[in-house]
Amino acid sequence: MAITEALLTAKIIRKLGGIMTSIDVMYDSKKLATSYVSVYEEGDICDFDPSYNYTTIVKHVCDLDVKGVGEPVIEKVSKCQFQITWYSELACPVCSYLYIDTHKGKCSQNSNTRRTTYTPNAKCIIPD
Repeated sequence: MAITEALLTAKIIRKLGGIMTSIDVMYDSKKLATSYVSVYEEGDICDFDPSYNYTTIVKHVCDLDVKGVGEPVIEKVSKCQFQITWYSELACPVCSYLYIDTHKGKCSQNSNTRRTTYTPNAKCIIPD
């Protein structure tokens, strides 16, 4: 479930963005996906400036040490905009050939076989 509401005071809940208006993938220097950013707009009318609606920007960061969904962290709050970072293994890309190093062992002359191992070279998940 996307973050669309937050407790602003003890009794008031505001919709901080209801429609995802964009999603951008972030890449590292090897052009491998490391995270993505989603923007949610058209939240409730901003209490600080009624000419704006609340907006929330969520940066989903691949973290293989955080199992499952993880928890969002509010990084910055301005008058009408919230910035959240969410670390989770679920933000990691699925391993493809771009993320895998292939190591081929020597051929066994006795059995005509070769052992090949595959190792992720970046943060990615291998589906079950």
